Amino acid sequence: MSQINEAGKDLHPYVLPSSWKRSLDGLTNETTSLRYLVRGPKRSGKSTFGRTLVNNLLRKYVIPRLRSRPMHVLIKQNRHKSVAYLECDIGQSEFTPGGMVALNIITQPIFGPPYTHPSTPVHAHFIGSFTPLSSPSTYLAAIESLIEFYSLNHELDEDTGLPIPLVVNTMGWTKGLGGDLIRRIEDYVRPTTIFSFDSDATLDKNCRLLESAGGQEGGGYTAADFRNMMIMSYFHATSSSTWDTSVSLRSRPPYEVTITEAIDEVILIGNGSEDVVASEIGRVMNGALVALCSPTNTSMLSSDGIPYVQGSTLPIPPPPCHGLAVLRSLSLDEQHLHILTPISPTLLPECRLLVKGEIQLPIWGFVHYKKKLEEVEEPYLQWSRSNALGGEKRRVRRNLMRRGQA
Repeated sequence: MSQINEAGKDLHPYVLPSSWKRSLDGLTNETTSLRYLVRGPKRSGKSTFGRTLVNNLLRKYVIPRLRSRPMHVLIKQNRHKSVAYLECDIGQSEFTPGGMVALNIITQPIFGPPYTHPSTPVHAHFIGSFTPLSSPSTYLAAIESLIEFYSLNHELDEDTGLPIPLVVNTMGWTKGLGGDLIRRIEDYVRPTTIFSFDSDATLDKNCRLLESAGGQEGGGYTAADFRNMMIMSYFHATSSSTWDTSVSLRSRPPYEVTITEAIDEVILIGNGSEDVVASEIGRVMNGALVALCSPTNTSMLSSDGIPYVQGSTLPIPPPPCHGLAVLRSLSLDEQHLHILTPISPTLLPECRLLVKGEIQLPIWGFVHYKKKLEEVEEPYLQWSRSNALGGEKRRVRRNLMRRGQA
């Protein structure tokens, strides 16, 4: 085994900046509330630092070091056997697909980008978008609900009576409305320590300034690529560290659901959702990616088909979300659904509310990857070239100059 000293296209060494080390070395094992909040702009290294912080708070973790042969292993002891992780960055979530705020309880060290360790949250709320721009009130209400859930259920360890630390990861939108939302989150959390990558932010005795260390895991992939990989990792995962990719999603046997017996309500959220009329709901839901939620309203909508009312919205706070599902097909008479979901079958009876947002399954999630696209007809996709006006690929010219610039 040889030591890797240089970064490659798909491999980036983990480098611990000096300011990170000083801040982490200063963590104390207090017996009072421990709430840590990480904030800063995009691509500053918040997610990487969040993972490092969690690993430092856990009771035991192992780091392989290739200083010489044989391999040395460093084992560090801390007091906490679990750490609560509150994800507020719905565009780049650490343990779940994007579009939801989630509270996870972490008991093992975490390494690698998010799609390498999908996890089932103890409580979550679906926002339906990768940004809170269209529904800031729902976003804040969901976060406040999760903080209350943590305070009531997971702030103290039942066996030891010691605090379970809370790590809160915020989004990279720090200006304007985004900055206002982060300040509201800080008011909700009341952090004992703030780790900030923003040198312009107001610093106090509880705030520790960190140097930016972004780009350690980019590998040439965009934020959208990471979101898509997380969605597909979620649907193929069989546990937090194993996946079944032997068959594509379209080749997996689905659950068959009788709509009138199993579904109480369907709600559409996001831009343009209020314009969908009841007669078109079947087209909208066919092949859609939806959240499986527990309804907070006990009354059922009476309907012979899909229980949908145009313009209906989520209550505040939004209902608990158990996971995501793909509506693989919808019968022509709108009486039956074929659903693909990785969540436990024991939870399915509670998922009587379907919520569709702006999030979609990536195109490569629809295809049968063991066959050439030209050899198979894929559902919901058309591969033939369109001859309609505007059907060709749009060409954008960026070399045009204004008068006097020639």
